Formats: sequence, structure tokens, C-alpha cells
Amino acid sequence: FTNIISKEGSNTWRVYCNDTSGNLNSSSVTFVKDTIYPNINIIYPANNTNSTNINLDVNYTASDTNLKTCWYSNDTANTTIACGTNITTITWNEGMHNVTVYVNDSANNVNSSSVTFRIDATAPIWNNLRNFTSQVNISFSQSITANDSGVGIGSYWLNQTSYFTINRTAGLITNSTNLSRIEIHYLNISANDTLGNINSKIFYINI
Repeated sequence: FTNIISKEGSNTWRVYCNDTSGNLNSSSVTFVKDTIYPNINIIYPANNTNSTNINLDVNYTASDTNLKTCWYSNDTANTTIACGTNITTITWNEGMHNVTVYVNDSANNVNSSSVTFRIDATAPIWNNLRNFTSQVNISFSQSITANDSGVGIGSYWLNQTSYFTINRTAGLITNSTNLSRIEIHYLNISANDTLGNINSKIFYINI
């Protein structure tokens, strides 16, 4: 028999045969047709997420009438998990991660869902932070910058703005009032990245 289309799910086919004397016999077979792929969807975190959480969970949903096995790849390694069990026991290294969760059913239809995210829990590092010496009644202008290998620098700021101000984007420090007295100004400068990791240091400007 050819060109017979079975239905999704359980099928029972029976074939009958008789002879010229009317003797009848039959044989049957029962089978399951499953061409539908399981549903799989990573629901957290969102793709291309940046996070400071080194214990970030990866949550997913998986469903199928004949669900069989679930597993995931963490950058390179494959790990089998119980279907419906989220990925909650990994301590992620700093940097980019690619996680793919796979699911198959009893007919070995395989489906997957992937997510890419970055872990950045490290504060920026100062490039040229130092103490400065300047002169009375001379304008002060110095650039102090930091580097962030993760998501990038967010902004700079100073704790003291009576005498000095800083460009929050470029890190350029200038005097905001006339420096007419001989004195030492102690300043607390901070830089953060776009995830809020902060590095603060104290330096002075000797006038």
C-alpha cells in the first residue's frame, strides 16, 4: 500500500485478505505518527542582556505531548537536565556567554532556543589617575580617564564641585571658580560603567 496518509497521533491500520472460498484473515499494526517539534522558549534573560549577576538564572519553558529529554549547552559543554528544570546552579565567568536549551520528543523531533548575555561585575580601571600641582590664578584643566573591558564607561563625577567640575563623559576636570589661594584640594573621583559598577579614588590638586 502506498500513498496512504496517516494522521498525527495514534494510528491503527488493519489489512484484510480472503480467498475464493471466502476464508478471511487480517493483520493489524498500531503506530504513532509524530512530526510536530516540541515547543521550547528561553524566557529569561532577554537576549543580549548585560548583567552584574554572576549567578544569573536561565529560565525556559518546554512542552510536547511526548516530551522526552532536555539538555543545554553552556558555551561548549552539554548538560542533561530534567525538562522544566531551569538552569540555576552555574557561576558565570566575566564576559559573553551563549546558552542553548534543547528538547526532543519520543520521535526524536529536536528543537532549541538560544540566548546570548554578558556578565560584567568588574568596575572600571583608572588609566592616569594621579595627584596634580598647579599655580595660583591659573586655570586648571586635566583629563582623567578610566577603562572598562565590559559594557563600557558610563560616566565620571566628583564629590566636590565648589572649586572643580568634571565632564561626565570625557573625564576632563577644570576649575569652576578662580583658584586664588594656596591650598590643597582633596577630591574623590568616581567612574562607573553602564551597569553601575563603580570605582572611586581620592587624589589632590595642590595649588
